[in-house]
Amino acid sequence: MRVSREKRRRRRRRRRRRRRRRRRRRRRRRRRRRRRRRRRRRRRRRRRRRRRRRRRRRRRRRRRRRRRRRRRRRRRRRRRRRRRRRRRRRRRRREIPRYNIHKK
Repeated sequence: MRVSREKRRRRRRRRRRRRRRRRRRRRRRRRRRRRRRRRRRRRRRRRRRRRRRRRRRRRRRRRRRRRRRRRRRRRRRRRRRRRRRRRRRRRRRREIPRYNIHKK
């Protein structure tokens, strides 16, 4: 079907906008390691002539003891708070015994 030119003009073309995604570049900071230079001192060794003595060495066998580590499990104890009721003590007045009151 043919569409007239007028209708074509009336129609609006929708333009699709393309969204560009910007990629963020992460800059990696390089850490510079400072190398410490160690100065080596050269020591002069004097060679001394030594007389060699033959010694017989006895080999001792050492027994290694293995220690077993025991793991202790800690149990958490819940503390129950007990409310203490304070008992009020009533002080009784002691009657002082009076003897021989009737006697003059």
